[in-house]
Amino acid sequence: MSHGSALRDFGIRKPVVPSLAAAQAEFNLWLRENTFEVLKDRSGGLWSVAVELKQGPGPLASRAPRYSLTFDLVHEIDVGELCRTGILNEETDSRLLHFLQGLSVSPLKQRMGFWEGESLGEIQAQFKEACLKAGIYVSQHDFQTAKRRRLGECLSQASMFTSRVTKE
Repeated sequence: MSHGSALRDFGIRKPVVPSLAAAQAEFNLWLRENTFEVLKDRSGGLWSVAVELKQGPGPLASRAPRYSLTFDLVHEIDVGELCRTGILNEETDSRLLHFLQGLSVSPLKQRMGFWEGESLGEIQAQFKEACLKAGIYVSQHDFQTAKRRRLGECLSQASMFTSRVTKE
């Protein structure tokens, strides 16, 4: 049955990524190619870029999915860095350093953005701009106060929940 020009094409006109796994793989490849995986702060600490991409239903009139992206910076704190940056001193803080062996200091996390869009390209453009701004922000700060606070929290929690703390 032919209706000639009366037929209209209601298909999606832009490319669609078929699944969340494919979208995540495509986005991770783009992320690696654009070197947004690691940022360095003023004191030399390395911050990793943590990205969470979700796919949800789009507007009811469209069959296209809607993507959301959460962008965090994460910094793993280790004892070596605390000594290197001057937060701890190997000579004067030797007992504390001995106590910290085997303990992990919770990482610093900073939420840098959240975006929603109908295409990965739309989100990538916003994310790229945010990464450039985040790189500038991180490079201008040393985060010493935040690292000291996180160390204090770790020590407080360890002293409450472990038997390693002794009075001398």
